[in-house]
Amino acid sequence: MYQPAFSSNIISLINPHSQKLAQIRQDILTLFMENEKTIKILATQHDKQQALSIVKHDKYIIQIKSLLHALHAADIEDLLEILPYDERSSLWYLIENNKRGQVLVEASTSVWESLLKNMSDRELLRAVANLHVDDQAYIAEHLPRDTMRRLLTYLDPSIRNQIREVLQYPKIALAK
Repeated sequence: MYQPAFSSNIISLINPHSQKLAQIRQDILTLFMENEKTIKILATQHDKQQALSIVKHDKYIIQIKSLLHALHAADIEDLLEILPYDERSSLWYLIENNKRGQVLVEASTSVWESLLKNMSDRELLRAVANLHVDDQAYIAEHLPRDTMRRLLTYLDPSIRNQIREVLQYPKIALAK
């Protein structure tokens, strides 16, 4: 019989952070998927702020938000990646605004498009407000032109100019 070179006990000692991360992700998915009523409210309500006010005292929502707070943006993006559209959209509205921008930076094209589809300009501005100018420019670069123009008009002129400079900087120069 084959014996692995490392037993699972040794692996668990090597990387307890990975185990904790996997457990948090599993807990979020379990709580989220078991609470269909909340998913339905968040997915079908056009006014997301109103939907959040309806479910904000839900014990599952409180637990999910607490668990999401502990995750890095890349880990949240991984969670969003595996969820179907409605569930992804619903979970997105439980993520803190100050973390949403980083999640967008980490997001794949399919996740990116589905998240932006339901966001207003204001929500998008709040999401990217705390990002570094380079990350803001990265996001702006991937937005439809009309959306990017609208968003740039809302920004402080100095930030707007910095983003425009980054967007116009030759990509070849960045690779050097």
